[in-house]
Amino acid sequence: MSALPSGPDPGGSGSIAPLIHLDESGDGVSQKELASLVGIALASCLAMALAWSIGLEHPQWSAMTAWAVSQPVRG
Repeated sequence: MSALPSGPDPGGSGSIAPLIHLDESGDGVSQKELASLVGIALASCLAMALAWSIGLEHPQWSAMTAWAVSQPVRG
């Protein structure tokens, strides 16, 4: 049994297009959620770039920290 939702597949076989719907129906990602996701991704990238530019030994942990503190619910 497939973990993907059933229904029309406009992108062809194996496409993730059916998973991304910009609507409020609950079937996909809303515009508010998408804006939040993009903001978190940009903040993580900025944190890693800054950590890398100042020469930290493991700059990837700054991106992980930015992502972790941006989550609305932890635990």
